[in-house]
This record gives sequence, structure tokens and C-alpha cells, in this order.
Amino acid sequence: MKSAIIAVALLLASLVAAAPASAAACATGTILASSVELTSAGTTVTFSSIPQTGSGGSCSWSNLILTGTARDDSTTVCDPSLAVTLNGDTTSNYNWEWLHHYGTGPGQVGGYHRTRIEAGQIACDSRTAGGASSFNLKFSNFTGSTYHKNVKTSITDGYNTTCCSGVGVMSFEGSGMWLSTSGITQIDLTPSSGSFKAGTTFNLYIE
Repeated sequence: MKSAIIAVALLLASLVAAAPASAAACATGTILASSVELTSAGTTVTFSSIPQTGSGGSCSWSNLILTGTARDDSTTVCDPSLAVTLNGDTTSNYNWEWLHHYGTGPGQVGGYHRTRIEAGQIACDSRTAGGASSFNLKFSNFTGSTYHKNVKTSITDGYNTTCCSGVGVMSFEGSGMWLSTSGITQIDLTPSSGSFKAGTTFNLYIE
């Protein structure tokens, strides 16, 4: 398990580090910096060495967008949270909140001065085969050095009738804040319980 996690992290680091070459001409729009599908379970996926500029510093970037599809291998926790930390910071420097809606109605969950951002819930392994969650995280002004870093989070998750009541689709819309003015150079994603299953995908875009 450990060697598989390290291999994924190194692969992502090498792909992201190559991103400036793809943007050497200061291409406009959204650039795919890294894409990976897990071939074995992993407890943490790390995007490291995220470039702050392209083409020798002549291009400036504003946003990071992280998308994917995830399923967790836990059968004892009903849909664990997708946890996010930045630049290896695991101190109490994060605030987050999300709204959710499913069979029993809407609700709200949040955290203040926590050790991570919780972006919403992802499918657990009690789901019907093929069930997974899609996520979209957008980090604004990720290279800035004046203000704290904000992220807009969105997760769509098919309802789990095995360990929750109700039917249909769960949706999570939220936001998070990292209480740091540093540019984002690393993103770590971890499920709050269990591991990401093989087949989980991650796509990192820069714009």
C-alpha cells in the first residue's frame, strides 16, 4: 500500500513540473497540468511542485482547478469526507463550510480553525457497484502573496441507501479558506476514513 501511494505522488510531481513547457507560449485558457487514474488503493494523493509561473516567469496564472471521480474503500463509514491540505500545512489554519441536500432535506456543516478543509462527502464501498462521486475544486488567485487562499468546492454523490435513509442524489456546495498568503505549491487529498479505491481519477488544470 505504501509503495503504491509514493509512486502516485512521484508521478504527479513529475507531470505537474512539466506544465510550464506546455504553456511556454503563454497559452490562454485552461491548461491540463496533470491527470492520473489510481491503479491501486491510496490514502493520500499529492500534487507537488505546482508552478507559479510559466515560460521562464513571463506568464502569470490565476486559478487551479481540480476535478475527478472518487470512491472510498470504507464499508464502516457512510460516505467519508474529501479532506484537503495545502503546502503540507496540517496546523489549524483552515476554515470551511458546505451545504448539502439529499432525501431528508438540506443541511449545513462547517469547521473553523481546523487542520484541513473538508470539501464534501465521497462514495463509500457500501455503494452499488459502479457508484462514485464527482468533484470540482477551484482555488482562486493561487499564486498571490497578499491575501488568504480561497477554494470553491462542489461534489455530486449518488445516495447511499445501505447506511443512510432516503434515495436520490446528494449534492455538496461549499467553500474553504487557507489562512496563509503563500502561493499554493502543493495539494494533498485524503479521505477522512479508508483509502481511495483503484479507478479513482484526478485532473489538475491551471488557468
